[in-house]
Amino acid sequence: MLLLGAGGLAPALILPAWLEHQQARAALAVQQVQVAELEQRLQAVEKQIDHLNNDPAYLLRLAEQDFGNLRIPNVESIRVAPGPVAEEPPAVEQPYLPADTPVPELDRYMAEFVDRYPQAYLFVDPQARPILMLLSGTLIFTAVVLLGRSSSPRVPANDG
Repeated sequence: MLLLGAGGLAPALILPAWLEHQQARAALAVQQVQVAELEQRLQAVEKQIDHLNNDPAYLLRLAEQDFGNLRIPNVESIRVAPGPVAEEPPAVEQPYLPADTPVPELDRYMAEFVDRYPQAYLFVDPQARPILMLLSGTLIFTAVVLLGRSSSPRVPANDG
């Protein structure tokens, strides 16, 4: 009875916290991807600012692009078809489980458990969870009471 009660109470206590932790880690992974994209954009903008400050040819190309065909005295424009991009942005990984998890085997086991047994969500359901916890607690309490009675020393009856 004690094991059955503990077996019902443990998932009701652990599973909701684990699922919340997994959601937080997934949100963190999404935010890390967004931060990486923003850092790449920041580097591109900083590079563009540097070119605007230090490269007059870049300013000329930008003005020609924005204002159309500009005629500059004593300068001949040569149209060149754009070639392949020389620089590829680094691939951004999208981690589901970060490598810094304390016990990756436990995370893998819990994920497989939830995938294999969809009934495990009963331990997370706001209506079913308190009932399961109450039943499990009652089983544990009953087992402790019954074990307490059986382990108490019996006083022999006086026949005499």
